[in-house]
Amino acid sequence: MMTITPVVKQLLIINILFFIGSYFVPVAYDLFALYYPENDGFKIWQLITHMFMHAPFPNVSHILFNMFALYSFGSALEHFWGWKKILVFLYFLWFRSGFVAYGGQLYRDSFFVITSVKYEFVSFRNASIIKYGL
Repeated sequence: MMTITPVVKQLLIINILFFIGSYFVPVAYDLFALYYPENDGFKIWQLITHMFMHAPFPNVSHILFNMFALYSFGSALEHFWGWKKILVFLYFLWFRSGFVAYGGQLYRDSFFVITSVKYEFVSFRNASIIKYGL
């Protein structure tokens, strides 16, 4: 059995702290989750912080499966690639998830004409949240 590597351990701790912190400070979702860029709630740091945001508390399975995958595969990849390459790989995946969710929003909007309606598009599958209000 492989031991947990330092980068994976730190990422697990950061993700769990964000999850617990967002439970006790609900405004954290508004500050750290990824908003649609045309929304007033969009902040540039959300391109980084959305990587650590997960579905709110009742949906514990989201963070459990993500952290299980990070623990299972992350340590093995870090042993094989080293800490620098695993971080580059994970950052690529996290940025991709934000852009996939953003692209899904653009794709969805191209088929619907919505006037003066506020709605939210939440994509927990890509570990990101996009809120969009017209």
